[in-house]
Amino acid sequence: MEQPEDVAIHVKKEGSRTVIEVKGKHIVLSGVKPRIEQLLSSSTAQEVHILAGTSLSIDADLSRDVWHGLNLVVLANEITVPSTITWDVSGNDSNHNYAANAGTSEDGHGKDGNDGYPGESGGNVLLLANAIQNPEQLTIISNGGNGTCGQDGGDGEDGVDAYNQCNWTDELVLLQLENCYKRQLQEKPKWRKYMSKIENKAVLLVFSVQFTQNTYGNKLMQNLFESLVEKRSELTHSMLLNVLSCFHKQKWNLCVDDLNVLKQSNLFEWIQHMETKYKKDLKELNISQIVTIIRGNDNTSSNIVKHLSEIEQSVANIQHNSKTINASLISNFLSNDVEKWAEEFQSSQNMRCLEKYEEMLAVIDRAIELKRGFQLRNTQRLTVLALLTNHNSTLAQVSTGEGKTVIVVAIAIIKVLFGEKVDIITSSSVLAKRDADDNKDIYGLFGISVSHNCSEKIQVRKEAYSSNQIVYGDLGNFQRDYLLDRFYGKRILGDRSFENVIVDEVDSMLLDKGNNILYLSHDIAGMDKLESVYLYIWQMVNTPTDLSEDELVKEIKQSLLSDMYTLIQKADIQKLSKSLGKSNVLELWERLIKSGIINDSGRLQTQAIDSNKLEKLLSPDFTQYKDRLSFFIWSRIDRETNVKVPNFLKEFVERHLDSWISSALTALYMVPGQYYVVDVYRSGTSADRIANVIILDRDTGTDQVSSQWDEALHQFLQLKHGCKLSTQSLKAVFISNVTYLKKYKLLYGLTGTLGSQRERHLLEEIHQVDFVTVPTFKSKQFEEYEPIICSGKDDWLKQIHQEVSKLTKTDKRSVLIICETIQDVETLQKNIASKGHTKVRIYVRDYEKLDVTKGKLIPGEVIIATNLAGRGTDIKISDALEEAGGLHVILSYLPANIRIEEQGFGRAARKGERGSGQLIIMADGRKANLSMIFTLKQKRNVDELFRLSAIKAYYKTTIKTEENCFEAFNELYEKKMKLLANAETPEPVKDILLQSCLDRWSFWLDENNVQIGKASDEASKREVKQRLKHFLLQFDDLKATSANNWAAWVEENPMQMIKLGKYISEHESEHRDTALQLFGKVISSEPCFCEAAYYYRAYTRSLDNMNIGDFKKDLRLAGKLFDDHIQCKVYALGIVSKQKDTAILKNTTTVRNTMSEDYEKQNNSLINLYSLFIRSIDDMLGHSISPESFVNYEIKEDVAGIIFEDL
Repeated sequence: MEQPEDVAIHVKKEGSRTVIEVKGKHIVLSGVKPRIEQLLSSSTAQEVHILAGTSLSIDADLSRDVWHGLNLVVLANEITVPSTITWDVSGNDSNHNYAANAGTSEDGHGKDGNDGYPGESGGNVLLLANAIQNPEQLTIISNGGNGTCGQDGGDGEDGVDAYNQCNWTDELVLLQLENCYKRQLQEKPKWRKYMSKIENKAVLLVFSVQFTQNTYGNKLMQNLFESLVEKRSELTHSMLLNVLSCFHKQKWNLCVDDLNVLKQSNLFEWIQHMETKYKKDLKELNISQIVTIIRGNDNTSSNIVKHLSEIEQSVANIQHNSKTINASLISNFLSNDVEKWAEEFQSSQNMRCLEKYEEMLAVIDRAIELKRGFQLRNTQRLTVLALLTNHNSTLAQVSTGEGKTVIVVAIAIIKVLFGEKVDIITSSSVLAKRDADDNKDIYGLFGISVSHNCSEKIQVRKEAYSSNQIVYGDLGNFQRDYLLDRFYGKRILGDRSFENVIVDEVDSMLLDKGNNILYLSHDIAGMDKLESVYLYIWQMVNTPTDLSEDELVKEIKQSLLSDMYTLIQKADIQKLSKSLGKSNVLELWERLIKSGIINDSGRLQTQAIDSNKLEKLLSPDFTQYKDRLSFFIWSRIDRETNVKVPNFLKEFVERHLDSWISSALTALYMVPGQYYVVDVYRSGTSADRIANVIILDRDTGTDQVSSQWDEALHQFLQLKHGCKLSTQSLKAVFISNVTYLKKYKLLYGLTGTLGSQRERHLLEEIHQVDFVTVPTFKSKQFEEYEPIICSGKDDWLKQIHQEVSKLTKTDKRSVLIICETIQDVETLQKNIASKGHTKVRIYVRDYEKLDVTKGKLIPGEVIIATNLAGRGTDIKISDALEEAGGLHVILSYLPANIRIEEQGFGRAARKGERGSGQLIIMADGRKANLSMIFTLKQKRNVDELFRLSAIKAYYKTTIKTEENCFEAFNELYEKKMKLLANAETPEPVKDILLQSCLDRWSFWLDENNVQIGKASDEASKREVKQRLKHFLLQFDDLKATSANNWAAWVEENPMQMIKLGKYISEHESEHRDTALQLFGKVISSEPCFCEAAYYYRAYTRSLDNMNIGDFKKDLRLAGKLFDDHIQCKVYALGIVSKQKDTAILKNTTTVRNTMSEDYEKQNNSLINLYSLFIRSIDDMLGHSISPESFVNYEIKEDVAGIIFEDL
């Protein structure tokens, strides 16, 4: 097996995108191309990343028939093109044509035809390298697919062509400039010629990317850009980065006056002017200044701008404490005055208007002052009124540390006082619980009840929704309860009607997780029988080998299938006799297939050989081989096997086998503390204290306790650590983030980082939202230090320690270090603590408390945390720490996008305080230099562009297609529910029959997953619709008038057949024949997994006039199968125990500490259960006697055998 430093190829999820990632030091394209193309054919990947640490040899063509429309990112230190190579990622032509012309209008003229269907867009190709050898030998073709002819005229629209060139950095810069200007650049060849003369393109790329990330809008930034271009002779790289940093960190604001000064002075004078004007002004902006900045910001929607003048006056009125009610100043209200006002307000008729909002906000402002000791700031008041006066859904960018939490509280109170209910979505359940509990006192003044939906108990959540006007929760919890309420009829939501949703950290919900879909896990009975497959794969990937990864995957797959199926090959027939020629072998092979003994693949189709049937197929010319062939087939049937899978799951296993083997290899190298931990669930609400694999959300740092990785990755990690093995779940009931949020009448969102213009356009198009960007209430006092790029882990630890020592000991400051993984946190803690730092604490799990959020951070303290501290955490600092320079944030890794980076740095310099931040990151084994930060951010921004471009397309194709399928099934499911209800079907039966429908639906979705994922054009969407229609037709003939009709619902579902048969035998005595038939079908279809069918068939026989012989036979056969299962469990325990011992010997203390005994406990429990069944069978039959029963110190085994025979 290749070691981790060799080439690794994996399919992974990046948000909603499926990406094939190829990583290695030295990569030769021809060596990895076959594996990539195999994965492309078996997955929904539309993007390939090739990351070569040292070199990449492009020595193979890429053909359009496989690589059409794909996005390809190549990152290497050096790229070599040894010969003439062509990469063709052009889009496919559209194959949709109109069946008829547009027809004739009433006036006799022909109608205009519709345009033709567009072809597939060409793929994007990006190559990033320090050097490219022989680039002229590489030709890249990326034409859009041809559109079809228009209906009666209009020609089809072609896909987007990609420019064929080698300098991809130039193209990306031009793309960013177009994004900044919001229009295509004219005369692009001249631009490219100009670009070729610029040496430091990396700086220019960062420059252009920064424009799309700013908070001032395109209009102002375009004017600034043009002014800087005019002064380019004065502009140095350091001056450029300084200017960008000041705007980006909002140290400076930008207005028309500042641009006029720039035009009239030299660059140095202008920078001095800006430094003087915005020099650490600790005064709050007045409302007039705030409104001026917002009005001049091109990012502010016109619907917001038109209300700004009135809002300005309202905020001024509140600020000056001039609002009165019944001649009493609101600013003098006490708690009982607020409570009285709220009661009177809710009992009277009130118009929704700015004047009324002003009064309400003044009272809320006073309530916050009474409970918190401070008033709202003008920026907060303006944000509340701007969102409420706009009749559209609105997203507000409010910088980190500017008090978004109380803005949310104020909006929610106003909405509830008008008789509406409010759902508040946070980025994690930790924040939901915190905000719901911390703000109860403010809500309580207004008679408003608040709770959260983070409990595991349905009844507790029901009460939360029905008894509280405001409910906090993370998005997944709201989606879960919606599906349980609407699909499963659990009646959780009560009378909530999707009026208002407030989304805190809205960028995380709509952008970072924009294409996420919540799937309620659907557990199918019998999936636990896949354990032998997992064990077989896990045992083989743990066995040392010299095979490459591709070869190993192929060997494991072939070996497992040979074990799972009884295979007969042509070579086996040849061995029957040396006299058999090739033609004889082929003739015999064909006869075996026609007789149904084997299929085309050589898989045995029967578990018993009919001697007469065999003789018939061999007659007349091969009858002499009957005995030999019969013996051979029986020997294959009776062979010992390790992989035992129910027949109804074998197709499912084959569909997923490649992915499962890849998952096992991934699990082999995964380390706890990076993407997952092994721990018990510590929420305090669960009685389950069993250690399990818990996924960590890298964006938020939170535990994803209710989530599992798919494609058996979770199961392989459980085997690795000896955890209780869970069953794989299939998707059946689901809803996307987009679809769920679209259900609300009004969506209000707040975040410190709404992102680029491209991201805003995406949100505007999908969610139809307006925007407002609110400036900080004081000039930002954040300073970003020069990043440090480290050449390796030792250097990284050294640099971080040096910075921490200088900051805490010399500068008397405190430091927050944000790490990517728990493993990094623990490594840094150990390193820093070993050097004499005593004030070090860590924050890595969401059940822990970061206690400085209640008190105040003092100088000299060090906090090391995951991104759990990077979003939504308000770290209060002492006066002494503020005097020393405030909190310093070290980001020890490069976040996935600029928004997460800003959220991390946003823990410092909050509320007008001083603070600073710095990137100290590893260069992944490459030679470190400062300019590398540009390359790293360049790649990050490219990945983000690809991700954003995929969000809309993925939503409109895959997500909508899948949700349309679910909608159609849901309609049928509801009809079947009504059918069963009208027939007064008993509840237990109803559950069995509907569960069977869901099982069939889950398997259909799984079977058609690839087709749904590729439904990007009308033809493929029609194909999915046709398949769905054919599937749904299977349910048309299902009836429920009597027990005789029920069996049709559970066909091909042996586990549900057993449940139904058991119910019928107990409660429908006149239909016990139906129960016996059901048990018989299971026994026939699942001979190795029919112990329950035998057992309950015996039970059913005992209820009537039974044949005692058949009764005993069924029990004995059931007992044998139970005993077989016990042996399998003992075998499994041995494998896992051996692998655990090996892992502990090989690995570190970290791995040793994550080993669990729960797998052993789980299997011992099952062994005990099977033993109970066997004992019950023995009790019914009488205990069996064997020769061993007579063996003792006087009677030996041979004598015992004679005694047994005589008896």
